[in-house]
Amino acid sequence: MNIRRLSLPMLIILLALAVAACGGSSPTQAPVETQAPAPTNPPTQAAQPTETKPEPTLAPPTATALPPTQASAPSATAPMAEVIASATPIPATATPFVVTPLQRNLYLQTPYLSGDDVLLLQQALVARGYTEVGVPDGVFGPMTNTAVRRFQTDNNLVVDGIVGSTTWSMLFSGGLPTPAPTAAPTSQYSVTRRFQGFGAGKFIYDGDGMWIQSVKTMKLYNAETGEVTRQRSISVTYPSSDNPPVCYEDDRFYFAILHEIVLSTFVSETRYQIISLDIETKEEEIIIDLTDYMSFAIQPMACLDENFWLANGTYIAVIKPGNDAQPVLVRNVYLNGFIRDIVYGGGYMWVAEEWGAVHKIDPNSGRIVASYPYDATSLAYGGNRLWMASYDTGQVWSLDPETGKVVLAYTHEYPVGAIGCDGRYLWVAAYDDTYGGFQFYLLDIRER
Repeated sequence: MNIRRLSLPMLIILLALAVAACGGSSPTQAPVETQAPAPTNPPTQAAQPTETKPEPTLAPPTATALPPTQASAPSATAPMAEVIASATPIPATATPFVVTPLQRNLYLQTPYLSGDDVLLLQQALVARGYTEVGVPDGVFGPMTNTAVRRFQTDNNLVVDGIVGSTTWSMLFSGGLPTPAPTAAPTSQYSVTRRFQGFGAGKFIYDGDGMWIQSVKTMKLYNAETGEVTRQRSISVTYPSSDNPPVCYEDDRFYFAILHEIVLSTFVSETRYQIISLDIETKEEEIIIDLTDYMSFAIQPMACLDENFWLANGTYIAVIKPGNDAQPVLVRNVYLNGFIRDIVYGGGYMWVAEEWGAVHKIDPNSGRIVASYPYDATSLAYGGNRLWMASYDTGQVWSLDPETGKVVLAYTHEYPVGAIGCDGRYLWVAAYDDTYGGFQFYLLDIRER
């Protein structure tokens, strides 16, 4: 009887537990399956910087890190590499563009931006026909800036040269042709003849023959025989063995000479002057006295229409003669890198800059018209083409100023120095162990 009384409450308790196990628990304790709320700031939007050019005083934009993704199961909102579908079938052997989310604004600044994102940008621009980029090298320089601005103009975007999310998306929207692999470059020309030479400072073609600078002496060479037919020298005492800057115009050579003037037996002064040398009469004349204006060595120099383009470091002072040989400043032209060479040709000044760019400059305004990504140390103009030589690689490139097309003209085994062009031959001064010193090489560049 006592056992039955105790069993009834226990049966009730056991019955309640069984009901709870079958789903009768409280609603506040039961798990409820709800859809995860969409993030208020998707990662792909957070990673995209605005397409507003920063103030010049601000530090360059830094990349915003993307949120980490799980290797086992990436979330639907995690940014993934996107392969752009081509409008035309891509060959099985070709590699399609793989587009990653833009991490930072890309634009022209000093020092130049560089990285894989810049390289991808350049490749896409070239593939779309904006060949002013030149050879994609992963460095956002003036030529890339020009291509970006033209792309923005063609697509009705804000033309500011800044590649932000809008420009980036527009560039990679739709089909992109896959560029063919670039074959190893081969030289277009070969050496026609060779002369015994020296470490030439400058080649100057006067319309009749090629003059080659040896310190402060200009020697006129016969292109067929290699003989020196004439020579002209500045008579003033020159205290250095380096080649002083020299240019040519209207049958005169102009030298920027650092020299010493003897005032008395025990007194002398150092002067820095531009001296003209008449080729026919050998008459010398001081055109401009730079002594009180420039304490630096000018290197290089060019002249055009009585204006002298004097390079010093990263800028060019364009001056002309004034009263009593005083210089008159016409304008300054500022660049980013050290200036290696200047030549005039085809209506433009061409300037080689140490950061791997050759600039085409309007001589009337001093503005850069176009830039090309070539690390040239010496320039020449002739045969309606610009010639660019690299001392380190021994390569000489030919650039068509109308189309911007560049081809490899010549490759030398040893470093290449100065170059010149007379319209028939490309003259190259280069050292060669085979012949025991410096040589002058002539390449026939006439149309065959």
